[in-house]
Amino acid sequence: MYLIEEVHPVTGKTVHIVAAVESAAVGKAAYEAACIHYPNAHITLRNDNRIIASRPN
Repeated sequence: MYLIEEVHPVTGKTVHIVAAVESAAVGKAAYEAACIHYPNAHITLRNDNRIIASRPN
């Protein structure tokens, strides 16, 4: 399961889950869309406990 989450910049805790998908390709596309839709948010793409992408870095 790939999760696209908005994460609190100080605590690192999930503010809300933007999307949850099974496919890596769909997860990457949803992550990129979330980064555009929420330009000031800390967005992560993760698979289980592994962070695949994060913005801001």
